[in-house]
This record gives sequence, structure tokens and C-alpha cells, in this order.
Amino acid sequence: MNPKTFRRVKEIFHAALEQGSESREEFVRRACAPDTDLTREVLSLLSHHDPDATFLEGTLFQEGSPEATARLLSEGDTLGPYRILGEAGRGGMGVVYRALDTRLDRTVALKAVSPLLGRNREQRRRLRREAKVAASLNHPAIAAVYALEEFDDGLFIAGEYVEGENLRSRIEQGPLPLPELLRVATQVCRGLVAAHSNGVIHRDLKPENVLSDIEGNLKIVDFGLALPTLEPSQSQRLTQAGTVLGTPVYMAPEQLEGQEADFRSDIFSFGVLLYELATGHHPFEGKTPLATVARILESRPGRSDAIGPPSVLEPILLRCLEKDPADRFPSTEELLEQVQRLESNLRGKPKEAFASLESLPGGWWVFHQSAVILLYAVMVYGVWEFKQAASQAPGVQLLPLVLFFLVLGCALCNGTIRTHLLFTARFNRSAIEAELNRVGGWKPRVDGLFSLCLLLGASLIVTQEQLLAGCLAAVAVSYTVVFLVVEPATERAVFKPGMPPVPPASDRSSHPD
Repeated sequence: MNPKTFRRVKEIFHAALEQGSESREEFVRRACAPDTDLTREVLSLLSHHDPDATFLEGTLFQEGSPEATARLLSEGDTLGPYRILGEAGRGGMGVVYRALDTRLDRTVALKAVSPLLGRNREQRRRLRREAKVAASLNHPAIAAVYALEEFDDGLFIAGEYVEGENLRSRIEQGPLPLPELLRVATQVCRGLVAAHSNGVIHRDLKPENVLSDIEGNLKIVDFGLALPTLEPSQSQRLTQAGTVLGTPVYMAPEQLEGQEADFRSDIFSFGVLLYELATGHHPFEGKTPLATVARILESRPGRSDAIGPPSVLEPILLRCLEKDPADRFPSTEELLEQVQRLESNLRGKPKEAFASLESLPGGWWVFHQSAVILLYAVMVYGVWEFKQAASQAPGVQLLPLVLFFLVLGCALCNGTIRTHLLFTARFNRSAIEAELNRVGGWKPRVDGLFSLCLLLGASLIVTQEQLLAGCLAAVAVSYTVVFLVVEPATERAVFKPGMPPVPPASDRSSHPD
């Protein structure tokens, strides 16, 4: 599907959603006439639509989900030598069970492959071939594949069982610190290098397919098994059964357009994964999964981060996320080399790395917020000294006290706002722009009142304490320049205009397993 056709599908799809459920099909047929292929595409999308689900974040099956088409197993059931211990999860290929291999007395992950992936002899042959290649992989970052079994005309893949959580759980806790981010990137990259050097392409790399064991070691699962090779004639339409298997919002543009995937498609998916780990949100995130897919095909990614260290990853991220596969890294080895070089620089030269990070606009924004909080704390003491001096002047005993409490209130209010923004930038970086829009308007008002109080205070004691009055006036004037000129310029440099804003949490699409 080319971008022009996809845009047309998207327009009609969204227009159809505004119609009543009973009149949608008739509306689509009129809007798409006489293009029957276009009609089929939109109707297929509507057939998957569920207001409470984000189907484009899961596998697209025209004939139903794997759970609906495969026989579900319960704890205690047996399949040949395997005894089911419980359900471990559900994914694009089918249901994954925790099972005991009674022959070797070991726990395995037993994946019930959807019948749609093995419904004819040719597809089963290719699935067996890919399982055989995947089983030959032996690397610490890849979950081992033990066997492809067939029971009661159903296919099951037995593999290494990894006890732990996937990277989706980690992303939900907030962006990763740079050292941890590079450690994760290095491990995943090494797994990709090992697979690609053996001719195995993942095709469905996403946070749910990278597991962390109890010792913190990462394992990539579903390697080489997410999408069996298809005939070119089967790769024409996005929603055709068996064409796009996997997770479209993590797919490279060429995969979404039905072209053959290669190692560079995995590099694109790795870029999306790394971007999410760095920022907490998808690089092409739209209000709906369909809008996200459209951005993958048509748009440049948003900036990698508004604040701090992950900005040093920008060159790597942008190259991974190039639309044209030829513009991405020419090999996974070169990608790994770049990531390791960055990790080595950070570990071996912490002072230089810190200095380089602080030279970024985001570092200056953090410095500015911290400096202002410190200034407010110091000026509370200065205004207390002013109150002591001003109270000696006749007839002005009440005004110095009022000014002191006004400055104290400004310090508490603005200090709280800026501390909140700093903590948001540090622990929930993806929400910083929304928070700036929400509370940022109060900063100049409070700053203005603060400067006005200082100037008024200086005028009251200019005859008694010229030095203190001069200091208060200088701070007031210079700080007025800072909050009217310097701070807005810093925020414009950090939060560049023209970049897509981070959508609020309520507008973001969910990420089901």
C-alpha cells in the first residue's frame, strides 16, 4: 500500500467512524466506489475496530485472533511430553504457556502457533525451516528455541522460558537513565548481530518481545518466527490475512507497504524501541494507532527528548528511523559499534560526558531552574535583612513586613513550580511539555511580583542602607531581564517550535501485550 492510498484509507476510515454503526458499510461503499480494493481495505479496518482496543498495536488477522482460532489449554493438560503449568501470555502468533518438559524435567515456554500461520503445507514447511534456523542461534541475548512440535494438527514452539518482565513494564516506569539505556541497547544490539549474521530476521522487535530475567539480563524472544516468508502475491494489502503479521506500529515503512523485510527493517524497529526507552513515548506517536502508522509512512520522528542526556543518542536514533532502508546503518555491526562507543565514552570519561551533556540546551534549562530556586532562597534572607533596616524608618513599619511576606510567598510558589518541573523532567520526561503549558504561565507573573517587591523595598531603604538597596535593585533589574528574555529563549531552544508536541496521557494509545 503506497502512502497516497494509505492516506485515502485513513480519511474514509475516520469519516466512517463518525457514522452510525448500521450505516457505516453503506457509507464506505459510496465513498470508495468504484474502487473495490479500497472498499475492501476500509471495511477490513472497520471490522477490526474496537473503541476499547488498539488493533494496530497487535497482530492483524482478518479471520480472527489467535486466541479465537486456537484451542486453549488449561493447567494440567498434556501435549505429548509437555504438561501445562499455566498461561504465560498472549502475542501475535498465539498463546504462550509455561509448561514442563517431562523428558528433561525443565520448564519451557510453549507457544501455540495460530492456525492461520500453518494452515497449508507450504506455510508449515517454511515455519519449520525458520524454526530450525532460529534453533541454531546460541547467544546470551536470544531466548533459545528448542523444538517445533505438532500435536493434534496444531503447531507448538517450545523454547527457553524467561522468568521476568518485558521492556514494556520498564517503559511504563518512565524514561531510562542514559547508562541503563545504553546497557539495554548494547545487549539488544548484540542479539541482533548474532541473529543477522546467521540470516535470521526478527520482523517483530518491540518492548513486549524483549524480556529481562531476574538477574537483569535481556533475552529477545520470537526470533525469526514472527512472520513466515510469504509469496509476493500475498503481500499486496495491509489488512489481507497473513500479510502483515506482527505489530504495525513497530514496523518499518517497507514492511507496512508489503515489501520484503531484511535486517534493516529490524534496525528501524530497534530505533523505535530505543526511542521509547529514552523518552517514554513512540517516535511517531499519534492520537490513534492508525495515525501512528500514517506518521511512520509519511513523517519525520519527533525529537528524541526535550531534556537532558538521551539527546546524545539523536544521531543514532535518527539514522535507525530513516524511511529509506538504504539510509539506515549498513550493518547491525556498525550500529552496535556506535552504541558501544557512546557507552564507552560515558563510562570512561564521566566528567567529559557530563560537560558535554550540560552544554546541551536541555542542560541549560535544568541549570536555569535550579539557579532560580537558589536565588529565591537567598533573596528571602536578603529581604529579611531589608525588613530589619526598613523597620527603623519612621512611618513604614507595616510595609516592610508586607513586602517580606510577599517575597516569601513568591519564593514558595515559584520554587514549588520549578521543583515540580525539574522532577517531571527527571522522572516523567515525556510529560514535561504538557506540564510547562499547564503551570508555566504562573512563572512570569510570580517573577514579576518578586522583582516589583525588590524594587519597592530598595526604594524604602535607599537613604539608610545604600549598599543593600543597590543590591536589591540590581537583582530586581537583572532578574527581570532573565525571566522576560533569557528564560523564554532557553525554552524555545529546548522545546523547538514545529516539533509535534507530546500528547497528553489521555490521548495516547495503549500498548497491550
